[in-house]
Amino acid sequence: MMHCKRPKPPGMASMVRNCGRSTATTMFVACIVGLIGVKRLKPADVISPRHNVVIRPPKTPFAPSEPRGLQKSPEPVDPRKLNRLISSADDVHELLEVVKYNVGSFQEINVGNALVLLARTFEGWHHIPPLGLDSRFQQLVERSQDLFTTMQSQALSNVVWSLAKLRHYPGQRFLKRSAAVSLRRLHRFKPKEMTSMLWAYGKLDFSPGDEFMEAWLEKAERELVHFNLLDVAMTVYSFGTLRYHPKEEFMTALLRKGLDFQEGLTGQQLPNLVWACAKLEHHPGDEFLNMVVKQMGKKLDTFNPGQIGTTLWALSRFDIRPDNEFLDMVTEQVREIMHEIYGRNAVEQVLCGYASMNYNPGVDVLDSLLAHWEMSTDDGNPEGFTTVLWACTVLEHKPYAGFYSSVINVTTEKLSHFRPRSLSNALWACATSNVTLDPEFLSNFFDAAEARLPDFSAYFLTKTLSACGALKQCRGRLLDKLIETSRAKLPDFKKSQLASNAKVCKQFGHTKGKQLFLSALYHKHRQT
Repeated sequence: MMHCKRPKPPGMASMVRNCGRSTATTMFVACIVGLIGVKRLKPADVISPRHNVVIRPPKTPFAPSEPRGLQKSPEPVDPRKLNRLISSADDVHELLEVVKYNVGSFQEINVGNALVLLARTFEGWHHIPPLGLDSRFQQLVERSQDLFTTMQSQALSNVVWSLAKLRHYPGQRFLKRSAAVSLRRLHRFKPKEMTSMLWAYGKLDFSPGDEFMEAWLEKAERELVHFNLLDVAMTVYSFGTLRYHPKEEFMTALLRKGLDFQEGLTGQQLPNLVWACAKLEHHPGDEFLNMVVKQMGKKLDTFNPGQIGTTLWALSRFDIRPDNEFLDMVTEQVREIMHEIYGRNAVEQVLCGYASMNYNPGVDVLDSLLAHWEMSTDDGNPEGFTTVLWACTVLEHKPYAGFYSSVINVTTEKLSHFRPRSLSNALWACATSNVTLDPEFLSNFFDAAEARLPDFSAYFLTKTLSACGALKQCRGRLLDKLIETSRAKLPDFKKSQLASNAKVCKQFGHTKGKQLFLSALYHKHRQT
C-alpha cells in the first residue's frame, strides 16, 4: 500500500524567522473530521517564488530521495493520513512541504484543514508574509479550486474564510466559482458556515451577486433563531463591507439579537456593528446606540486605537455624543495604548473620532498621534491626509511648523486617486487652516477635481467653491465646469448653498455663474 511521505524537516534554527509577532496564535481548528488539535505553528520563511515553468507534484506522494522510475503504481491515499501530516507540522515551512509533496492527493478535508491552520497561525498579524508568492501555497489554492464541484458546505466556507483571514485575493474566477457552487449547496449550510462565507466575501471586496444574496437572505431568515453572537456580528459587518441593504425587518431582528447578546460583545464586534449601521445609513434605534456607549465604557480597556476611533465616528453619524467625562476616559485609554498604534489608518480613525465628536483631547495627545502618523512607513489610505487636515481644523489644533508642508508634498501626486468627498474636504481643510499651498499642489488638485466633477454632489460642489473663494484661487476652466455641473443639479442645492455659490462667483467675476445661482435661489424662495 502506498504511504504518504512526510519530508524531513530542516533544523529549527535555520528555519524560524520572526516575520511579525514572535509567537503564533494558539489554534483550535475544527474541520470535517473533528479537532485538528491544540498547537503552535512557527512562522518559518515562506517565500519561495514560483518559476516560469511549474512542475506539478505527482498525483500520489513520493519522497524527494526516491527515483521517479521506481515508484509503485498510483494508489488512493487515505485523507486521514494526510490530515495527520498536516496537523503534526511544526511550522509553516513544514506544512507547506507536506503540501508540496502531497497536494495532488489532497481532498476537501485536507485543503480545508491546511488553509484554516495557516489562517489561525497568522491571525492578528499586522503584516502577513506574502504567501501568494510561494509556489506551494499557490498549489494549495489551485487544488482547492479543482475540488469545488465536490466540496460540501463546511469545506467551501473554510477555504474562502481562510483566504480572507490571510488577506490573499485568489482572483475573480476563483471567487465566482466558489459563489456558484455555494449557491447550489446553500440549503445545506449551517449558520456559522453561512456567516463566515459572507464575511469572507466582504473582506475580499467581492460581491457574490444578487441571486446569491437573495438566496442567502432567505436562508438566513429561516435560520436566524439559531444565530449566535458571532453569527450576528459577522452578518451585520458583512452587510456593511458589501454595501448590501437587507430587508428592514431582517436587519431589525439581527440588531435585536445583538441587544440580547450585548454582554458578550467584544471590543472588535461593538465597533463593527455600529460601523456597518453607519455605512448603510441604517439607524439601529436609540436603545441599540445607548447599549454601544454603555458596553464601550465597560470594556474600554479591550479596545485598540482604531476601534475607539471607529466607534466614536459611527456614533456621531447618528448624532450620539457621550458626555465629556466619558470622552475623558476614552482619552486616558488612548494615552495608555499609544505605543500600540500601528500604521496611519489607526491614527486617522482616532483623529476622525475626536473630530466627529468635536472633542479636543489635548495638545499632547494630538501631537503624539500626528507624530505616529508622520513616522509610519505604512502609507495606508492615500486620502488619509484629508482626514488629518480636517481633524486638525475642526479641533483647532496647530501642528509643528512644517508639518502641513511635508504632508502636502507627499500627497500632491496622489490627488488623482481621491474621491470627490476627499478632494473637497482636502481643499476646504487647507483653506480653513491657512495653509500655504504651492502651485504644483493646486494644479494637481484642479486636474483631479475637473476629472471627477460629474460625481460631485451639490454639497461638495459648494464646499469646493467655498474653499476656492477662501483661498482666492481657482482655475478658470474648473470654475466654468463646476458651474455647468451645478446647472444639472440645481434642485439638490439648499438656499444657503445657492447664496454662498453666488457670492463666490461674484468674487471671481463670473457673471454667468452668479446669475445661475441667484435665479435658482429666487425660484426656491417662491416655492416656499
